[in-house]
Amino acid sequence: MQQAKSIGNFALARRNLENGAEQIRVVTPLPVSRQHLVTLAMEHDRAELSADANSPWRWFVVELAPEEVPRHPI
Repeated sequence: MQQAKSIGNFALARRNLENGAEQIRVVTPLPVSRQHLVTLAMEHDRAELSADANSPWRWFVVELAPEEVPRHPI
């Protein structure tokens, strides 16, 4: 059984449950905690559903491939 990473290159994204469209919304150049982004996704879901109870959008966490991670010079 493969264990999920707890720190890595994750992003906060959202998916439209009606048509399957996805949007990656929050990406950082440094590794982050998966649990932190899961918490943010749940908070975004609550806020979006409070504003529009019929919203088809749901927030979730995705792991980024190395080529998807933004590169910034130090």
